Amino acid sequence: MPFIGNKPTPVPLTSADLGDGIVTSAKIANGTIVGDDINSTFDLTGKTVTGAGGGKVLQVVQSILTAVNVSTSSTSFVSSGLSVNITPSSTSNKVLIYVMTDSDTNASGRQIYLTIFRDGTTNLGNASGGMTNMYGDSSRFIASATLVHLDAPSSISSLSYELYFRSNSATSVKLGGQSVNHSIVCMEIEG
Repeated sequence: MPFIGNKPTPVPLTSADLGDGIVTSAKIANGTIVGDDINSTFDLTGKTVTGAGGGKVLQVVQSILTAVNVSTSSTSFVSSGLSVNITPSSTSNKVLIYVMTDSDTNASGRQIYLTIFRDGTTNLGNASGGMTNMYGDSSRFIASATLVHLDAPSSISSLSYELYFRSNSATSVKLGGQSVNHSIVCMEIEG
């Protein structure tokens, strides 16, 4: 810029020289602001954050039953009454289900199968054997049972996860009667 007389001394521009709204995000080159430049809290409610990676626990729900004592002689899976509901926030997220209970063959030579159902219709274990089983070979067999499964429901609707069980040979088998608490926990895992 042309001037008359002595050239003025350059003065650095400071943030005080800029009014609010002068610099917009369109004027900032991508990659200019990095994580170390951010030193306050941002409200990201309703926003989608990308690049953070998956695997984070977003919510945890639990159901606990006491004095569970249900039996069946059915060779088809039946409800135990131990269930929990969870609503995923994204179709790409997964649900980690953890069940702890105890089972009882009631007599020798009997076998009990345990599995987890989603919404009472989808068996998350193998259709015939479920997820685990216990067998009383030469005597009645009572033991605690733990089931863990990572489900990918591709849903943002409310989902019900429930423990189901069955007998192997139309002889009576039982859940409960030994433990004080029986629990099912669901964790939404970011996809």
